[in-house]
Amino acid sequence: MRRISSFAGISAISVLIAACGGGSTTPTAPPTTVSPTTAPSPATTATIADGAGASGNTIAASAPQVAFKRELPLDDVVSSALADLDGYWGKVMPEVYGTSWQPISGGFYPYTSHSAVPPCPGVRVYADIAENAFYCPAADLVAWDDEALMPGLQERYGDFTLAIVMAHEIGHAVQSRVEFAASKTVTREQQADCFAGGWVASVANGHSTSFRVTLDDLDAAVAGFLVLRDRPGSSPLTPGAHGSAFDRIGSFQDGYEKGARACAAYTDENVAKRLVQIPYNSATDELQGGNMAWESVLPAVSGDLESFWSAVFAQYGRQWVPFDVTTRADPTLARKLYVDIGDFAAATLIGRAYASTVQERLNEPGTALQQSVQADCLTGAWAASMFLQDRPDSRLKMSPGDLDKAVMALLVSGDSANAVKAGTATVGTPFQRVRALRSGFMEGLAECGKITA
Repeated sequence: MRRISSFAGISAISVLIAACGGGSTTPTAPPTTVSPTTAPSPATTATIADGAGASGNTIAASAPQVAFKRELPLDDVVSSALADLDGYWGKVMPEVYGTSWQPISGGFYPYTSHSAVPPCPGVRVYADIAENAFYCPAADLVAWDDEALMPGLQERYGDFTLAIVMAHEIGHAVQSRVEFAASKTVTREQQADCFAGGWVASVANGHSTSFRVTLDDLDAAVAGFLVLRDRPGSSPLTPGAHGSAFDRIGSFQDGYEKGARACAAYTDENVAKRLVQIPYNSATDELQGGNMAWESVLPAVSGDLESFWSAVFAQYGRQWVPFDVTTRADPTLARKLYVDIGDFAAATLIGRAYASTVQERLNEPGTALQQSVQADCLTGAWAASMFLQDRPDSRLKMSPGDLDKAVMALLVSGDSANAVKAGTATVGTPFQRVRALRSGFMEGLAECGKITA
């Protein structure tokens, strides 16, 4: 996030205050590459783990499995996931594509630095595929690193995250079978994330004999995408691009909410429209990680929020009264978010404070949980205005990674699955909160209004 002096153009604010008020991949570019440069810092990772948590979801004792040589106990989870996915696509493939599902013919290969590499053309040594999981279209096989990738994912995010990785790879196998026409790697990766979300929804609806999905699993999936994301500032046209965490979570949620049929409609054109990737604008911006100095965060962000809500209220004949955010936002927490994550994490907290004030001034109905989730949505709508640069008096512009920082901020605090079950949830789970933030960003304030309607 950075300051700017002026905007090149002005467009109308497309929000409704009334609603608010009442690849197939190649071995050189596998789909789940984990790069040390993309992982959150150790401090941030610990915070995320506290917010999301690894569920430790274990497979049923009688779960069907597929055959391959087991290297580690976690391979039982992977085997059961692959068997479950085979059954899922056996049912879904005819419904979505009008053709039968052809099971993986080339086999499944867990590998380590000490084992033989999978028989995929172009793969010569372990270094070619270290820290990866991938589908090899030339050999119709699925392989994964059992040494440097899967154990760490399991330990940090739980068993079900391993299953989601497999769901993503089988998504690439689907693309190979239907000869998916997309030419951009990022399109294929986004669709594979969407397919994974479709399968997870099927499991959540009780259609799996091997797994059950808890809210903790969904929270862990959101946290996992923060690790398996593109480097902030990179181009979606880069070979091997998958999308930011914000992008990947969006495609996953798209499949989770709408099913595989929605994923099948992905094209290079419509995926390009939904990607929110922002290049660095200067070497200094990149060197600072897109972060402004801490001393500037509160006045700059508050000023931009004042501009946003004043413009929104004015469009609908209302007068915005300036708000002192220090009466509602915790400065100590804001500083911690800034240090651990970045400036836009602190900005998200400040944005929520403004959103809560808007709700009070408009006498928004709803439970405490609904209002909290709506506040996340309203914050997303403000972020979209900053991204679109649709106000002449705004002095802020997004930097790469800002939306991922917002996601991290929402993972810091949230209700547990047990609180939801007990009916005592007042904030929302991280999965619910990120979904609301994306809704506000992608759809605007009118969508936020539906939460309490």
